[in-house]
Amino acid sequence: MTNIIKAPLVSEKAAGLKEKRNTYLFRVDARANKVQIAQAIKNFFGVTPVLVRTATIKGKKRPQNKWRKVTYGPNWKKAFITLKKGESIKELE
Repeated sequence: MTNIIKAPLVSEKAAGLKEKRNTYLFRVDARANKVQIAQAIKNFFGVTPVLVRTATIKGKKRPQNKWRKVTYGPNWKKAFITLKKGESIKELE
């Protein structure tokens, strides 16, 4: 898996977590585990994560056609990366 980190998540919740707990949110590959995510963060940003938490988000419902058939978007994974006090990811600020 070469592209573990897909994109940073920018929202009000992410901004609040960044200020209060020094936690950053990322969209990651759904097949990646916590060890691989921590290693990717360390290699890409040069900071060491203290805690990595993940959540799998279900895809959204989408109406398909006039017969009310419903399809779902793809599931994706969100990672909560907590850093030490004093450390930050300068690229995201």
